[in-house]
Amino acid sequence: MSADLTGKDTGPDGFEDFHDFDGGPGWANRTLGGFCAAALAAITFVLLLQVAMRYVAQSPLVWVDEVTRILMVWLTFTGAALAYRTGSHIGINAVVDSAFVRSRPWVARAAALVIEAVVLAGSLALLIGGTIMLIRTAGHTTPALQLPIAVLFLPAPLSGALVLCSAAANWTARLRPSNAVISS
Repeated sequence: MSADLTGKDTGPDGFEDFHDFDGGPGWANRTLGGFCAAALAAITFVLLLQVAMRYVAQSPLVWVDEVTRILMVWLTFTGAALAYRTGSHIGINAVVDSAFVRSRPWVARAAALVIEAVVLAGSLALLIGGTIMLIRTAGHTTPALQLPIAVLFLPAPLSGALVLCSAAANWTARLRPSNAVISS
């Protein structure tokens, strides 16, 4: 953890952490984390139920694969947004923490800007592509539960929008001249 010249907390990459006005962890991060934990618990429960029904009752449930797939998609996209917001995305950290980047401050700053540009582009692609998939699949339903297929595609544009907003905030924070980072 480090602080910039204004005394704000920054993450390992030098970007501002997302906090509420009271200085605590952001409500969005807590909500995303809670959702990820609940989705993982639900996946575990449903799969254990399927094992019990298949091997104990000899009567497998037909909807388990569909529910597990939907929950996994939601967990993946929600977890990606949370990982980006908390600065714990392994791919981004691998670049920022490399020895070459750390040894040259100007390279670290340039790498951070390039990463943010790539994240902005990827988030925009998720938002646009996910929205197109939602429009194209409107009216379709899942096979077992007959849910709107949107439950499978909705996490992509939502995650894209959340990461896009977070990346834009990081981008503007990074470009502010008063945001020089001091390592602690």
